[in-house]
Amino acid sequence: MRDEIMEAAAVMGLTERCHVSASRNLPLLKSLIRPVAVRLIETLTATSAANHLVGVDSDRLTNLLIDHWERLFEQGIDDAYVTRVTRVGIVHREHDILPKLYIQAYGWFASRLVEDLTRVPNLDTDERADLIASVTKLIFFDMAMAIGAYDVALID
Repeated sequence: MRDEIMEAAAVMGLTERCHVSASRNLPLLKSLIRPVAVRLIETLTATSAANHLVGVDSDRLTNLLIDHWERLFEQGIDDAYVTRVTRVGIVHREHDILPKLYIQAYGWFASRLVEDLTRVPNLDTDERADLIASVTKLIFFDMAMAIGAYDVALID
């Protein structure tokens, strides 16, 4: 499994430099993740996606999202990450959250986070470009890993 994960990271161009860029800018990312996560949950609860959120504590869900992204950006891809993202994918599959909705939520989150990153003042142009590319790669890698867990859920 580890070889498969490393190959997927290589295909996406996810390198150690990406992890360094994200972790080096973690305070900035943390300042942006929370409001984006809050807006994402508000958006989802105002759409038909709300059907999947009945009985779900939206504050808890928001905090889980924040924790997930902060840990990924800080710690990168390790065995603990793989375990977490697989569990997340399985839980989403068990709650009948189809990949289409999952991908829409990722797209919403990624686009807003990148949009906010483009507006950060006093960030060197090269650093901004490197950070945006790194964050985008990490988000898409995470999406691929979580959706891959749907297969695991189907096997179980």
